[in-house]
Amino acid sequence: ARGVALVLGSEGQGLSKEVMQACHPVTIPMSNLESLNVAAAAHILMFMMDSHRVRQLTSQLAGVVDVGP
Repeated sequence: ARGVALVLGSEGQGLSKEVMQACHPVTIPMSNLESLNVAAAAHILMFMMDSHRVRQLTSQLAGVVDVGP
């Protein structure tokens, strides 16, 4: 299994070019907001990662576990 690391830059500086080149960028869809602070962005990303993990596990278990009527 491969691990995942969230790499978040400072609000003012962001990440260096070297770090950016080593990462797979993701974005947080936002409407009516210009920006988020780093803590809020981290919280959203961790929630999304956990939700994705739960959906994957549920999908895997659906084929293995008989949940009954």
